[in-house]
Amino acid sequence: MIRGLKTDTSVIVFCFFYLTVMEKEFKVLIVEAERLISKDIQDCLQELGYGNSTVVDSYQRAIEYIKNKPPNIVLLDISLRGKKSGIDIAKHLIEKDSIPFIYITSYSDKKTLQEAKATRPSGYLVKPFRKEDIFTSMEIALGNFAHRNIDNNRREIPIANTQVPFRIKNAVNYINVNLDQRPTLNEFATVA
Repeated sequence: MIRGLKTDTSVIVFCFFYLTVMEKEFKVLIVEAERLISKDIQDCLQELGYGNSTVVDSYQRAIEYIKNKPPNIVLLDISLRGKKSGIDIAKHLIEKDSIPFIYITSYSDKKTLQEAKATRPSGYLVKPFRKEDIFTSMEIALGNFAHRNIDNNRREIPIANTQVPFRIKNAVNYINVNLDQRPTLNEFATVA
């Protein structure tokens, strides 16, 4: 057995898993108190190919959903039903550091923006929004989040180039270059 091969294979398995889950079971959580706006967001997501979305309208429902059915991304309004806000949900998300979120809100005043910035969101859209705004914000957020996770894994798993077989190196390079395009397994198989 070549030293380091097990580690390198686990990186490839992680990438296979990530790509297949992203293509088949992608879930969006919309946290929005206004039904008309949440319906509009769902319609936009459907048109963009993100058909699997769920709407909740309060802090408590959002936290329960995130705990029981973790989504891939959260679209989050700041003003919600109840005492807690979308910023409170964001604080919960950054404690876990496992789900990117984008604010979609009517608020653009300095105080609210400062509070939102402190939660390090993946994006901030001011209503009214366009379908294209949601698409570009989600794609950038997901791409940055995926690359951040891969970069973190690279720091934890040392890979010695001389110990990695040529085909695995090609596959890893292909994944790194084409991650934003979400290559299919068939495309990946032609490289490996």
